[in-house]
Amino acid sequence: MLLSVDALCQAVKGTLTSNFSPYGGFDSVATDSRAVDSHALFVPLRGLRQDGHRYIEDALRQGASCIFADAAHL
Repeated sequence: MLLSVDALCQAVKGTLTSNFSPYGGFDSVATDSRAVDSHALFVPLRGLRQDGHRYIEDALRQGASCIFADAAHL
């Protein structure tokens, strides 16, 4: 495990809003929902033409164990 969800929240002063993963952390980080592996942290990036928050459900289906999302999208 690279980092636990609790440690991530502390590091970024974030808030855990839901916890459905029994794993409790993540092994890798992905910004592309198509590249998400099991137990990955998905970071949805926002650009000029795309907003990765649109792909959160895809990342979860791919096996992401946690999502680093902007609170405005929750």
